[in-house]
Amino acid sequence: MEVSDIDFVETTPLFAAPVPPKTPLGSFDYVRRMQDSAIAGFHQEVFQRPIVETKHWRLHTFIVNDPAGIKHIMVDNAANYVKGTIEQRISKIWTDKGPAANEGAEWRQRRQAFSQSFDRGAILASSTHILDAAKRTLDRWSCLPPGTVIEASAEMRAITLEIMSKIVFSADWERLALTMEDASKRYQQERAIYLLDLVPVLDRFWGFYKGYRRRRIFKKLNLAVDQVIAKRAQGDANSDGDFLSRLMKETDPVTGKGLSAHEMHGRIITVLGAGHETVALTLMWIWYLLSQHPLQEAKLHAEVDQVLGGRAPELKDITKLTYTRAVVEEALRLYPPFHTMAWRAALKDDEVCGVRIPKGATITIAPWVLHRHSMLWNDPDRFDPERFSTERSRERSAYAYLPFGLGQRACVGAQLAMTETTLILATLAQHYRLRLLSGQRVEPQGFVLLKARYGMKMTVESRR
Repeated sequence: MEVSDIDFVETTPLFAAPVPPKTPLGSFDYVRRMQDSAIAGFHQEVFQRPIVETKHWRLHTFIVNDPAGIKHIMVDNAANYVKGTIEQRISKIWTDKGPAANEGAEWRQRRQAFSQSFDRGAILASSTHILDAAKRTLDRWSCLPPGTVIEASAEMRAITLEIMSKIVFSADWERLALTMEDASKRYQQERAIYLLDLVPVLDRFWGFYKGYRRRRIFKKLNLAVDQVIAKRAQGDANSDGDFLSRLMKETDPVTGKGLSAHEMHGRIITVLGAGHETVALTLMWIWYLLSQHPLQEAKLHAEVDQVLGGRAPELKDITKLTYTRAVVEEALRLYPPFHTMAWRAALKDDEVCGVRIPKGATITIAPWVLHRHSMLWNDPDRFDPERFSTERSRERSAYAYLPFGLGQRACVGAQLAMTETTLILATLAQHYRLRLLSGQRVEPQGFVLLKARYGMKMTVESRR
C-alpha cells in the first residue's frame, strides 16, 4: 500500500483527516509515513493520552498533550529544552540569513524589539493593504462566468502575498512579490522530515545537500531583498512607513546601534515566509470547511450581512465580527498551518506528567494532535466555531490551543494574522460562497506547513 493511498475519514459532511493507526507503527512504517506527511504517523493513543513515548532508531520522542506538561516545557523549565538537530534544520529552511541565535537573554531582547513592529499601530496601517487586496479579488471574481472553477489555495495565496509584500516593501512590492511566489512554490515541496535525517553519518552529508538546495531555492529572493535594503540605505524615500522603513529606524536593544543589513534581511524573510503562506492556507481550509457545513456558513453570512450592511468592512468591525473570528479560530484548531510546533531536546533529565524525560530525548508538541485530543476537546473532530465563544473559551486551558505557539516563542505576527484572515473572510463571504468541486479529493498533508495534497478546486458562487 502506498502512503498516499491511506484511508481518509470522509463522512457527511466530508471531513478530511488521516485515520490514525490503531497501534504504534514499526520504525520503517513510521518514518515512511511521516516523511510523506508529518501528521500521518500518529497512532490512536497519541490522541487519547497526556504523554506518549516513542522510539524509532535514533529518535527517542515524548509527544506531550497535557496542558500542564506543555507549560512546564515551554514556560516553567524552558531553559532545559532547546531546539534539537533536526528541528534546527527545519527552522532554517526559510533562509541562511536569519538570526544565528535563537535562545538566551540576547535573543529574547531582540525578539521583544521585533514584536513591536506588529503593534496596534502597525496593524492599523496594514489594514488598508488588507482591504484593498480583498476588494481587488472581489472585482476580479465579479467578472468570472457562473460556475468558474478556481484553485482556492492559489487564490488566497495571491491575496496574502500582495498584502505582505506591500506591508514589508511598499513601493517595491510588485517585483519582490513575484520572486517570493517562485520561492514559495518551491519550498512548499520541502518535507518536515526525511529518512536520511535519522541515519547516522549519512545525515551529515544529507544536511550539507539540503543546505545547498535551500540556498538555490532562496537565491533570487535573498538577492532581491538585499538590493531593496541597499537601496533604502542610500536614502530612498518611497517607503510610506512600511516594515522595512521601521527596521531602518530600529536600534539593537543590546548595543544601541541600528540593525545591520543581515539582521534586517532575517526579519524580512521571517515575515514574508511565515506571514503570507500561513494566512493563505488558513483561508483555504476555512472555505473547505464552510462548503461542508451549510449551517455554520449561514451563521457566518448572517453576521457579516448584519454587521456590515452591504458596505466594505473596516478594522473597527473586528470586535463585532465575533462568529467570523470564531470560524477562523476553529479552522486553525482543525487545520493548523504549523502542524508540529516544536521538536526540542532535553539538556538534563526531567519529569513531565509523572514520566521521566532522559537527557537528550526529543519533546514534540504537535497542534495537529493537541487540537484533536479527546481529553481536551468535546467531539474534537466536529467543526464547531461556537466552542470559541467567550463563555466556552473560559473553560479551556490556554495551553490546549496553540496555533501560533506560546510564551516567548509565540508568533509575533499572530494578531496581524488573525486580523488579516478575519477581514479577508468577511469581505469575500459578504458577496460569495465557494463550493468544493465534485470529485475533488481533499487530503491534508504535513510538509513544512499543512497543505492540501491534491489542491482545493472550488466553484465561485455569487450570494447576490
